[in-house]
Amino acid sequence: MIRVAIRTLTLNVYHVGDESVNRFVSRVPLSDYFSDIVQHFQKQCIDLDKLVARSSRNANSSLPSSSIEDAIVQIEDTLYYFSDVMSSGIPDLERFITENILQVLVFRLLLPSLQRQSTDLDISVTTSMYLLCCILHIFKNKDMASTVAAALFHQPNCSDRKQGTPNGCTSEHDHCISEDQCSNASAVEQANEDKPTSMSAVSWEHLPNHSPSSDCCQGNTPREHLLSYITGGDDSEALGSLCLFATLLQTKELDESMLDALGILPQRKQHKKLLLQALVGEDLAERQLFSSSSGLTDDSICSDFDIYVRKLQDKYGLQCHHPRQMTSKVHRYQVLDALVDLFCRSKVSADVRLVGGWLFRQLLPHGEEEFTAFHLRRLKDSHKDCSAKLSAESGGCWCDMLLPIIKEAWRNCKKAIEASSPPKGSKSIIVPMDLYSFGGFRATASSYTLLHWRNFHRSASYLPSN
Repeated sequence: MIRVAIRTLTLNVYHVGDESVNRFVSRVPLSDYFSDIVQHFQKQCIDLDKLVARSSRNANSSLPSSSIEDAIVQIEDTLYYFSDVMSSGIPDLERFITENILQVLVFRLLLPSLQRQSTDLDISVTTSMYLLCCILHIFKNKDMASTVAAALFHQPNCSDRKQGTPNGCTSEHDHCISEDQCSNASAVEQANEDKPTSMSAVSWEHLPNHSPSSDCCQGNTPREHLLSYITGGDDSEALGSLCLFATLLQTKELDESMLDALGILPQRKQHKKLLLQALVGEDLAERQLFSSSSGLTDDSICSDFDIYVRKLQDKYGLQCHHPRQMTSKVHRYQVLDALVDLFCRSKVSADVRLVGGWLFRQLLPHGEEEFTAFHLRRLKDSHKDCSAKLSAESGGCWCDMLLPIIKEAWRNCKKAIEASSPPKGSKSIIVPMDLYSFGGFRATASSYTLLHWRNFHRSASYLPSN
């Protein structure tokens, strides 16, 4: 109650709107108050991760689960308080909090954990995914969301910006942005940086740009790690990665170029933008619209993605890897490949499959041009395998329950996938999953109905409810 009263009082002060008051609260020593809160929030995140780890070791205990719920409430309450302060109309204070959260939390704690880097502060991959989802969902701040999204292309040990990638492409990002194209963005950033202020400085020495990776994905970006968790991670890692992609997709503050670079821009939005550009007489957009390799990226255009990648490199020293040869279509194929791999995995919970199905439906184009023969063959084989398993169950002692369970799974699948938001929220990443969704006949039925839904979705616009 005391904490709530103090925060309510401070928020009332920040909303006064007086310039002298704004200068007073946004400079030292008052600004150190927010530095201390961010540092304390970092400790809260580490404590939450310890609770999650303890809960995973004691799955049958109800006490750790309730403790996790309490910790989640405190963390989200702090984030909402930061969001309220940032929206109070004090630009210096908003920038200061943004910089502290990026430096103390995102760059130092969350991104290294996604890449499984060894640092002085370690938290689990799933806790990192949950916290990133919370930051993107709670903060209605374009600069924060865009910086986090662009940082998913950060590559450790990338001292040379033309470093190769596993598929043989090389980065030419430096050649795609000319000084005059981004002069406006640079001028704005320079004005913000040159603005006189006596706010306490943020520590920069913990940037993980040169810290070593520790696993087989050495040199990969956080985005590539997220895709690997979908294809080969455990249920919590796969669910966390899917929820993070879904949160990015639903973040209204992100420009479409960000979603396009990540490979999660819905096809209808891509076609809509190209159509609008073609209608106003842009020849390039017209060629892209009626081309089989449509994409939003163009070397002559300085997009939000380009601006924030440049900002990460110039301001924070974080080298980002995004080869220009790898178009948005290639990135989109990578996401679709990961989702197909997920659907064909045999030991995945029903919850994970449903979130993957929801994301798949958001990206699925109206036609089949983005689906390869390999995709179709794998899904068809997986569907046959699930059908065979269900047929084997029909001769067992539970055969009378076969049809009701399949009907129930079909209704749940259709309702979850066609909803406007994912069937599972970010909290489900770290809260112990319902064992009801694991293994056995119900998991097989869930897998079968999801693959059956995909076959219906590509062949018909109407899906039966039963």
